Amino acid sequence: MRIVKDKKCKWCGTVFRPYKTTDKFCSTYCFIDDHKEKEWKKEVKIRKEKLKTHKDYIKDFQVIINKLIRIIDFGHNCISCGRNGKPQSGHYHSTQANPSLRFNLFNIWLQDYYCNVQLSANIIGYNKGLINEFGIQLKEYIETGLVAEIREIKPSIPELKEAIEKTKQIIKQLPKEKIYSKSERIELRKKFNEEIGIYK
Repeated sequence: MRIVKDKKCKWCGTVFRPYKTTDKFCSTYCFIDDHKEKEWKKEVKIRKEKLKTHKDYIKDFQVIINKLIRIIDFGHNCISCGRNGKPQSGHYHSTQANPSLRFNLFNIWLQDYYCNVQLSANIIGYNKGLINEFGIQLKEYIETGLVAEIREIKPSIPELKEAIEKTKQIIKQLPKEKIYSKSERIELRKKFNEEIGIYK
């Protein structure tokens, strides 16, 4: 006959002798309390979602877009200085100067913390890096073409929610820690800008 080993209750931590190997709680009370806590956490999540503002969704979307950039540019050095520092997603046109471009994948490239934060994007180095890596045409497109092409974009909350979900799905499907070539990094930006749908 198989001996059932003692376990710690998932809720209260008391050591108990389970009736079945699948038992996780020492009593019905602990099971109910655990269930109540899970339900409460779900309720809190729903309430928080209802209280979110347009600004909150903008922040959420920026976080997920930045994550996508770090995946696309994984294994490459800072676009502005060429060093291999702490990776961040650095905007060419700042979110304050041109909020309509804040989610455009061509406006965001991998930078290190020093260039992105301490040097406020290190735009001189950014220009040199774009030219050295991708050529003068792409640099000019990012510098002036994007601004002329995309006048003003103000996505609504439903549009932001949809874009966040689409971006999450893209990230799930992408292989992690894959190093993409220069042409692949450009093509992925084109493709995902279209798929996400903010820049149709």
